[in-house]
Amino acid sequence: MSNCILVMGVSGCGKTTIGKQLAVKLNIPFLEGDDYHPEANVSKMKSGQSLNDDDRLPWLKNLAKAAQENESTGFVMACSALKGSYRNILKSLVNNELQIVFLDGNFETIKNRMEARAGHFMPAALLQSQFDTLEKPETNLQFDIGQAPDFIIKTILEKLKKEQLADIGIIGLGVMGKSLARNFASRNIPTAVYNVPFKGEENVVNDFVQKFPESNFLFGNDLSDFIKKIKTPRCVLLMIKSGEPVDEMIEKLLPHLEKEDMIIDAGNSLFKDSIRRFDYLKNKEIEFVGMGVSGGEEGALKGPSIMPAGSASAKNRLLPMLQKIAAIADEKPCVQWIGNDGAGHFVKMVHNGIEYADMQLLTEVYAIGKNILKFSNPQIADELEQWKSTLHNSYLLDITIDILRFEENGESLLEQILDVAGHKGTGLWTVKEALDLGVPIPTIGAAMDERILSSKKELRGKISKQLISNNTKESQREATSPLERGAPIGTGCVTPDTDNTPRLLSQPPLSRGDAPQLGGIKDLFLFARLIALAEGLDLIKTAAKKYDWKIDIAQVAQLWRGGCIIRSDMLKLVIEAFEKEPNAPHLFATKVFNDFIKEHPGNIAETFGEVSKAAVPIPALSAAMNYYKSLKINYLAINLIQAQRDYFGAHTYKRLDNKEQSFHTNWKK
Repeated sequence: MSNCILVMGVSGCGKTTIGKQLAVKLNIPFLEGDDYHPEANVSKMKSGQSLNDDDRLPWLKNLAKAAQENESTGFVMACSALKGSYRNILKSLVNNELQIVFLDGNFETIKNRMEARAGHFMPAALLQSQFDTLEKPETNLQFDIGQAPDFIIKTILEKLKKEQLADIGIIGLGVMGKSLARNFASRNIPTAVYNVPFKGEENVVNDFVQKFPESNFLFGNDLSDFIKKIKTPRCVLLMIKSGEPVDEMIEKLLPHLEKEDMIIDAGNSLFKDSIRRFDYLKNKEIEFVGMGVSGGEEGALKGPSIMPAGSASAKNRLLPMLQKIAAIADEKPCVQWIGNDGAGHFVKMVHNGIEYADMQLLTEVYAIGKNILKFSNPQIADELEQWKSTLHNSYLLDITIDILRFEENGESLLEQILDVAGHKGTGLWTVKEALDLGVPIPTIGAAMDERILSSKKELRGKISKQLISNNTKESQREATSPLERGAPIGTGCVTPDTDNTPRLLSQPPLSRGDAPQLGGIKDLFLFARLIALAEGLDLIKTAAKKYDWKIDIAQVAQLWRGGCIIRSDMLKLVIEAFEKEPNAPHLFATKVFNDFIKEHPGNIAETFGEVSKAAVPIPALSAAMNYYKSLKINYLAINLIQAQRDYFGAHTYKRLDNKEQSFHTNWKK
């Protein structure tokens, strides 16, 4: 909960002065109580008449409404609130705990202040009536008005910090943990931090807290002390390595937790582990939330895309807090409660699979531009820059442009990087789960395969040197690195000569100042990206049905619009498609997707056909096109496979004229 502070006392005690300064220090709104009096009250006081309880009731309701509107961020309110009953009305209408600062002083001092001030509707003659009405509150934040304002403010801040408990505690101060902690704190969400003191990391917490004093982080000397710094029921967020470390930390936490406390796993955990942990902790009456977080270090700090899942009660407690720290896109926070148990981590896993495909497709566009069209890296970047004004506009496009333009010692750094790509497992999990669920995701799979293939660097080098084409229209070419031979990268061992170059791609090399045109490749690339999305969303729909997650696909696309790695304007198509047809079985089955295809009737297929003639590998583009073709064709040649299965294994088959009955044939007749 945020700081909600009432600075009170009789008129002229300095409430406004102290309140304004305190609000500035806490970086929260200041509410001047006098501004909320009805006009009738102001007129009555100007005439020298005291207010009665009936007069003050509408004023107190106005104040309560203003407090409710600002309690999510916190506020400082300057208000006389002389009677305990007045303060109780305010407290009852505000969800957060109302902290009271009482400014006390003698009659003569305050009267002199009131007589010296100008322009206020409250005359000094009414001061005695205020003293007569005053019921002093029970609060440890009580100050004499003779003390210096700076001293009062400093003391208030010290006491607030000492007494404050965190709304959330974060365990794990790696890059992401630190960024998330700073994000929470910047949204006025009191945050406690802890890091396991492994060897060499004993001072991580102290160093972090001291580096960001404005965040007012709470921390503990050990796990038990850390837990005591968090309000009950507690929210403890884990940002640690997935797998066994999460299970080990849960076991360490359990002796310190109580019924209804919550553990949030915000790492890249396997969704099946989240299902298991959800059930395990449910039996112990502890809430568990498996939460996907995407956006990297910058996203975690400034606003990530967040994919939480857990019980309805966990949603009610946690979602309002997450909405404050999430990215904003299309005026909506990029966080949706995905479903139960492992749904959040499943959606994050699929997000990463789509991310793999998107990155691979961009790599293939780069390879086409570099090795077929003979564009320089800056020229490719210039072309991609133009794509930003279209549905291609995305985070990955932005960083690709930056990479293509980056130079080190006057040379492109990109072409000095070893052509081996790593992965952390989520893409592999996506492919495995797709196989288990019987969902084809060939574009995502091709991207995963290409990363694995890239790791076979030594084998690729040997084969590249050994293969010699017998085609007289092709020339031998080694696929060594540009550092070894100064040649374009990524072309394979042979390329078509000038006579065999596809006409779409037959442009000569351009000078640095020329404006390259990738033509229909832009539409082909967008088409393939949509297909990768369609594959991933189909996988989510299938899993949601199996695990009873009730996932809204349009909402998933919306939360990916900002903060995450695959954020893109292209997602607007997906959102529109599933908002108009929420029950559509597949993106391809929606009117929005079909309208997109109609706008590019032959261009996509023609471009793909021409690009395919070159020797540059385009596994993801090829997989996307074949996925589309396979879904589009009403009758696949795969009937032969079923006949083969029946031939050697008597697996039977069904007939077009009888789809219910199974048949077997003795094919050797």
